[in-house]
Amino acid sequence: MSGDLYAEPGIINKVYCEPDGKESIVNIYVSAESLRVYDNPWVEGMSPNTPRPAEPQHPVIRENLGKRNHVRADSRFLGVVCLLLLAGIIYLGVQMNKDKNKWRTERNQLLEDIANLKKTSDQLTANNTELIKERDGFLRMLCAKDSSLRSQKNLDCPIVPDKRKEL
Repeated sequence: MSGDLYAEPGIINKVYCEPDGKESIVNIYVSAESLRVYDNPWVEGMSPNTPRPAEPQHPVIRENLGKRNHVRADSRFLGVVCLLLLAGIIYLGVQMNKDKNKWRTERNQLLEDIANLKKTSDQLTANNTELIKERDGFLRMLCAKDSSLRSQKNLDCPIVPDKRKEL
């Protein structure tokens, strides 16, 4: 009954059973002049035995139930595809978040390794500088003590300032 309240005006839906057992819904378009609504069908002098007036002929549009079933199947298929796409997008988002966290920890580890390598490099540079100074000091002492040794070994002696000249 509530479906009839919201039906389009001027259209009556009737269900007919065809001889092959298929049901089809037929929309009958009715003009406003020929449409009368009675609570009692035998009002205004009409009795059940009196012939009814002929129904006006209007174009009839038949809806194909097979087409309606295809539309339902197509809409269900599209709904399933949308759900699968949504699940795929959620899965990719979770994977990207995991990868991002993994890359962040790896980056932090690499930055820590770089800092440790810089400290080690600075220590090695300082040790090298000290060893060079110590070597130069030994060469000066060696060259100052024995000039004959210097000529035999072809040592490149640094210039040692003469202490006598300074005094």
